[in-house]
Amino acid sequence: MNLTILSNFTELYQFLRLLYAKLGVQHDPDSGEPAIRQTSADIVQRVRTQLRKTKNLSLLAPLIRGRKGFHTEVARWAQKKGFSLLRVDGKWVEPSKFQPLDRYREHHIDVLVAQIQAGRKDLPALISQTLTLGRGTLYTVDHRGKTTIHSHHLFCPGTNRSFDELDPRMFSFNSPHGWCPECQGYGTVFAEPPEPKAEDEAEKEQELELAREELDENQLLPCPSCRGARLNPVSRAVRFAGKPVPEINALSVREFGDFFSRLRFAGREAAIVRDIRPEIEQRLHFLKHVGLDYLNLDRSAPTLSGGESQRIRLAAQLGSNLQGVLYVLDEPTIGLHPRDNEKLLGILKNLRDRGNSLVVVEHDEDTMRAA
Repeated sequence: MNLTILSNFTELYQFLRLLYAKLGVQHDPDSGEPAIRQTSADIVQRVRTQLRKTKNLSLLAPLIRGRKGFHTEVARWAQKKGFSLLRVDGKWVEPSKFQPLDRYREHHIDVLVAQIQAGRKDLPALISQTLTLGRGTLYTVDHRGKTTIHSHHLFCPGTNRSFDELDPRMFSFNSPHGWCPECQGYGTVFAEPPEPKAEDEAEKEQELELAREELDENQLLPCPSCRGARLNPVSRAVRFAGKPVPEINALSVREFGDFFSRLRFAGREAAIVRDIRPEIEQRLHFLKHVGLDYLNLDRSAPTLSGGESQRIRLAAQLGSNLQGVLYVLDEPTIGLHPRDNEKLLGILKNLRDRGNSLVVVEHDEDTMRAA
């Protein structure tokens, strides 16, 4: 089992993620209400409300969010500015004792700006400073360690919940930013979870991944948390043109093409879509051209037939304009309706005429005669 589905196999999903990040509307996963923007005054009032319920709060500014690297420069900066503590991947560290982080892992680093209590007169100034350091976002942490997000960006009044700014990584089920925490983006869980033998966490994950690869579909169950949607609740609650990502991915190529062609944009939205729309339409056209517009966008790669997989790769190659490539195909007409054979032959000739070579293993008479 792997994480590849038709829409990211063909790069359609990469452009969908951009659309959701740029034009999506965050909704609260619990209430379904759309999130709104907050002013600094709104945030001050929310923090004061928090302080009525707890004796004190820690005020933090996010500096690094999900970025790889050593990040020693952050500690040097914090020490130079006189900050006493950093929260590094959830643990408190003094800047002077900061050790280089694993450069190949994503990290989160926050700086402690102040400890605040109810009635503090300089609260608005402290919040303004923290929002500046956090580029519009700050965190409050209570005595139990509970973190609350306060942001200029997105906030739901009904549930009093803040959200991070939309980012393409939120819609990736290959990334911890977007994947469902229970199934880690697979959309399925083990019917009988294996017991990893390794002690190291990274080795455990690798062992479980290998075990998943060896299982049949009937040894896995739909994830009870995301119900096969692969994304976390916050990501699933973002809507573009009124639809969340899983609803779009459940459409067939043909249905999505009809839906997308009906969308109209103006002003800022039109400027954002201008470069993305042709990329999506081109890929939809190629998939239709190779007779695959009946497939759903969320069709898992391992469930595709050999002929379907080859034609998907052909559709991707049509948009690449590569030359001097040798293509080897094994019965690409398998499962193809006779009326689509001519389209496929046209694609093969197109690739040949661009200066490429094709070796095709085939029993279909029309294909052999066209060679």
